[in-house]
Amino acid sequence: MPGVTAATPTTVQSLSRGLRLLRLFTRERPALTLADCASLLDLSPASAYRLLNTLEAERFLERDLSSGSYRLAVGVLELLPALLDGLGVPRLAQPPIARLAEATGESANLAALERGSVVYLLSATSDRLLRTDTPPGLRLEAHCTALGKSLLAQLPDEAARSLLAPEPYRALTARTLTSWDALQRELGITRRRGYALSEGELEEGLSSCAVGLTGPTERPYAINISSPTSRMPRKLVRERFAGLLKETAGEIAGLMGLLEFDAPRQALP
Repeated sequence: MPGVTAATPTTVQSLSRGLRLLRLFTRERPALTLADCASLLDLSPASAYRLLNTLEAERFLERDLSSGSYRLAVGVLELLPALLDGLGVPRLAQPPIARLAEATGESANLAALERGSVVYLLSATSDRLLRTDTPPGLRLEAHCTALGKSLLAQLPDEAARSLLAPEPYRALTARTLTSWDALQRELGITRRRGYALSEGELEEGLSSCAVGLTGPTERPYAINISSPTSRMPRKLVRERFAGLLKETAGEIAGLMGLLEFDAPRQALP
């Protein structure tokens, strides 16, 4: 990761560094030490310590006394309700998403696109013992998920490609699409049939089907259902799941008045 750049006249360097530090915490690396943070941000240990200490005092981070590593804390979660209310879509989408989860018996989610990542905004889980749990705020790479493909397919190819990391894309399984050519073909298929599939591309044994919200909107949203691959054969997707997803997407679009917008599609700023 490149080092922290100098602040411009309209930004606060210390705040910028603190926000960059928070972004270091991901699903793959939920805990980081002082040395990790200093190295990843190209800071001195003293500077990194001051940032960590400040974020811990404000409850955005918590420190494990036994290991000395840091994790995200409740201060981050306290921002989530305001974020979701501000976006508006999750609040109105909650009843349809809950009904979708009940109708399919699988986990159902609403997500948006932020740069090259899928950001989960709303989730409704089934009551099955074997299920997927995707809490709001979870971020996944777009190239290997059905939600990501559905979101990217709502953008022009050039815009979609510009949001992704340089090729080759990260391979999470042997099925992951790691080139733009392969992903572009998949986006074309997604547009033609009206839904996206991910079968073992994010994780072996995990499948997902996703549909974008219908009609032109200011920014793209998509919904999905995800389950163990054994419960999501393609025949069931074609005959039932895709139809239920499209009905739910249309209902959410109607609730939001999304069809009234006439703005180009874009990722979240």
